[in-house]
Amino acid sequence: MLDKEVFPKALAADRIEEMFKADESADIPEYIRAYIAEKDRKLLQHPYFAECHAGKLSRLQMLETLKQIHCFSAYYERLITRRLATFRMNTNRDLLSTARHHLMEEIGHPDLFRACLIANGLSDGECDEIVPGTHTKALFGFLLATIDYEDEYVGSVAMLQAMESIGKIFFDATLASMRAVGMAADVFAAHSEADNDHAELGYDELADCDPYTIKDCIRVIDDIYVLMDHFLDQFI
Repeated sequence: MLDKEVFPKALAADRIEEMFKADESADIPEYIRAYIAEKDRKLLQHPYFAECHAGKLSRLQMLETLKQIHCFSAYYERLITRRLATFRMNTNRDLLSTARHHLMEEIGHPDLFRACLIANGLSDGECDEIVPGTHTKALFGFLLATIDYEDEYVGSVAMLQAMESIGKIFFDATLASMRAVGMAADVFAAHSEADNDHAELGYDELADCDPYTIKDCIRVIDDIYVLMDHFLDQFI
């Protein structure tokens, strides 16, 4: 839930319907943008970010982090593909176009992270033996359930607004930590720069949502940030 002292005009999820009734022209995309920004602000309080920016994480810790990023990138590629495969024939055309663009941008990223691991001393055989951690699988499972069982707009908010916004702050911090311990980071840096605008994809389509869908979006956003907090715990 938003801290009203930080964003006083924002409304909690249980008041969205009242917002619609009071103002039919309510700017829903901006509401979601502000909600995500506040969630990011709170997530940045996780110790992982302070440790990264202070250069306190060891090379071994960063290698373990990279391993899980590699695992999740393989999951994420499959999630985006799954999302496209489950769209109905009457899906909003703009929503579909955005999902296709997202897939084109993300396809092949597991290979980039594998190359980053190899550049930092792992062999092909060692890369083949990497397995996803519990929290990595939990995040994947939640997103898969969201795509399969939630409204397509809710899935879009989960994959774009939430995950891509988290990705930007997570990759920026991780890159800083990698550089602090002298790790090869060119591939990682290129990935981070290419993904800078992904969190902006799909906001315009949210203007078409009804209050019930937006309430579901808020619920799923809340769950993703809780899961991400646990995901980060495994790296410190």
